[in-house]
Amino acid sequence: MTAMLPLFDLFAPDDWLTLLDVSFTGIHLVRPVYAPAGGELVDFAIEYLNPAGQRMTGLAEQPGGTLLGRFPHALAAGIFAYYRRVFETGEQLSYEANYQADGLDNYFRFSARRSGQHLLVSFTDTSDQARSAVEETLRVSQVRERAARAEVEAERNLLQAVLTQAPVAIGLFQGEELSIAAANAQMAATWGRTPEQVLGRPLLAAVPELQGQGFDDQLRQVLQTQVPVRGSEKPAVIWRDGQLQTTYYDFVYQALYDAQGAVLGVIDVAVDVTAQVRARQQVQVLNQELEARVQARTQQIHAQSQRLERLFLQAPAAICILGGPELVFELVNPIYQQFFPERQLLGKPLLQALPELTDHAAYHTMRQVYDTGETNQQPALLVPLARTTDGVLEDRYFTYIQQPRYDEQGRIDGVLIFGLEVTETVQARQASEAQAQQLRLLTDALPVLIGYLDRARRYQFANESYRTWFGQDPAALLGRPVRDVLGEQAYAAAASYMDRALGGERLSFEATMPYRAGFTRHIRTDYVPDVRDGQVQGFYSLVQDISEQVDARQQVQRLNEELAAVNEELQASNHELSTANDQLTRTNVDLDNFVYTASHDLKAPISNLEGLLASLREELPPPAADSEVGYL
Repeated sequence: MTAMLPLFDLFAPDDWLTLLDVSFTGIHLVRPVYAPAGGELVDFAIEYLNPAGQRMTGLAEQPGGTLLGRFPHALAAGIFAYYRRVFETGEQLSYEANYQADGLDNYFRFSARRSGQHLLVSFTDTSDQARSAVEETLRVSQVRERAARAEVEAERNLLQAVLTQAPVAIGLFQGEELSIAAANAQMAATWGRTPEQVLGRPLLAAVPELQGQGFDDQLRQVLQTQVPVRGSEKPAVIWRDGQLQTTYYDFVYQALYDAQGAVLGVIDVAVDVTAQVRARQQVQVLNQELEARVQARTQQIHAQSQRLERLFLQAPAAICILGGPELVFELVNPIYQQFFPERQLLGKPLLQALPELTDHAAYHTMRQVYDTGETNQQPALLVPLARTTDGVLEDRYFTYIQQPRYDEQGRIDGVLIFGLEVTETVQARQASEAQAQQLRLLTDALPVLIGYLDRARRYQFANESYRTWFGQDPAALLGRPVRDVLGEQAYAAAASYMDRALGGERLSFEATMPYRAGFTRHIRTDYVPDVRDGQVQGFYSLVQDISEQVDARQQVQRLNEELAAVNEELQASNHELSTANDQLTRTNVDLDNFVYTASHDLKAPISNLEGLLASLREELPPPAADSEVGYL
C-alpha cells in the first residue's frame, strides 16, 4: 500500500497559484482595518482577487481599497458583519445574500475562514446559472399560449398536433356535459391522470373532485357566450399522490370554431403555477413575518429613540453634536444651551456661533478629533466666553470629552461633545488652595511641630518645623510611617498615646523623647482625633519643645531642695538661740531683782553721803568748797 503524502508535498507553490487561476469559485484575501481610537474593527482591506473573483466583481487582482469602500451596501446586506464574526471568532461559517447594489445584481454564497492576520473568503454567484424552473416554465407557457392561440385561429385542422406537442396543458371540451374531446399529457397530468383515463368522458366524471369548484360553469359560459374566460393562479383541489391537494393554474377558456364559424367546443390552455404560487405564498408569509419583525423592531427603535431623546434632553451633562468639516451644531441639549443663553446655536457653524473660540485650544482639539478620529478629554479647561448681556469675556471652566462620530461607511462625519461646567468647583478649589497656602504659611511660621497621621500612622501633613527637628524636607515625610521618622525609641514612647488617639480619645501629655543620639527633647504633645461620619480617620499632632522649661523647673527644684537643707540648719540654730535667749531672760530677771535689792540697800548710805557733802559745802569757803566737794 502506498503511503499518502501531505498536500504540501503533492502541490508545488506554482500549483496553488494555478488552482486559484482555474477555480470557478471567487477567492479573495482581505485584511482587517481598525479604527484609530479604541481598536474597533471597522472594515477589511481587499488585498487579492483570483480570476473568478475578478470576473464576478469587476475588480482587478490587487484592486486596493476596502470592502465598504468598494461595496458600501455590504454593511446593510450583513456581509461585513459576517466577515467580522468569522475573523473575530475563528469559526468557519457560510453566508448567502441577494446583492442588488453597487453595480451587482446576483445571489451570492460565501464561505470564509480566518488565516493568521487575514480572512480568506470563497464566494460564488448565480449569473451563469439558469433561472428557476418555475420562471422558465411560466415564460415558455406564455409564449406557447400565444402561439397556440394563433394556430387555433389560423389552422384549426392542426389542433391535434398542437395538443400533443404543446409544452403546456391543453384540453378541448364539447357539449353540455363538457366531454373531454382532447387532452394532452400535460393536461391529464394536472388532473393526476393519464390521457387514456379521461379522453371521451365528461369532465366531472373523469375528474369528480372538480365538482362544485366552478370550472364546469365557466366552460359552459364560454360555450354559450363565446367570450373567453381567463384565470390567474386559480386554485383547484385535485387528487394527487393518493390525497387531495390544492394546486394553482393560469388558464384561458376560449371557444374553438370550425371553418364555417360554428363552435366546436371550448379549448382550455393551462399552466400549473402551483410551485410559483406556493413560493409566493411562502414569500408572503416570510414578508408578513418580516413585516411583523420590522414593525416590532421599528417600535423598539422608536422606543429606544424616545428613551435616547429623553436621555439627551434630561441628561445631567451638556451634550451637543457637531456635523461636517465646518462643525455645524446639529443637536444641542438644554444644559448645553444654558451655557450660552440667548445665543442661537442649532444650524450654525461652531465659530460663527461662538467666535471667541477661534484661537482657543477647545476649537483646535475639536478639529484634531474630526481630522484624526482620536478622542480628546480635557479636565477643568479655562474657556473665556462672552457674556450675552455686555459681550465681556469671563473666565469659565469646563470638563469635557470630544469624540468622533462615524457614518455607515466608517468615515468621520462629526464630533460628539459631552461636557460639564465646573467653574464653581474650580473657583472653590482655588479658594481652598489659597486657604491651604495661608494655613501652610501660618503653620510653617509656628515654632512647634504640627502634623497629621492617618490610620496607618503615615504622615499626610508636616509643617516646616520638621525640617529643623529631623533635617528633612517636610514634603519628603508625606506617606512615610511615623516609626521611620521618630526612630524606634521615640516611637515606643509615643505608641500607646497614638493608640488612644486612634481610638477617638483627645489627650495631652508630656514626655522625654530620645529621637536620636545626641538629640533628646522634652515635649508637650496634644493629639486631636479626626472623626468623620463616626469613624476616626487619623489624628492631628501638636508637639512643643519644653526642654528649657523642664530644665528650668528641674533647676528650681534643686534650689528648693538646697534651701530646704539651709532652712533645717537655721531651724536648729534658732532652737539654740531660743534656749540661750530663755536663759538670758532668766538671768536678766535675776539681775533686775539684784539691782532692785542693791539699789534699795545702797539708797540710805548714799543719802547720808549726799547730806554729808551738803554740810561740807556749807562749812568750807566757796572756792574751796566747790572744788573739794566737786572732787568728792
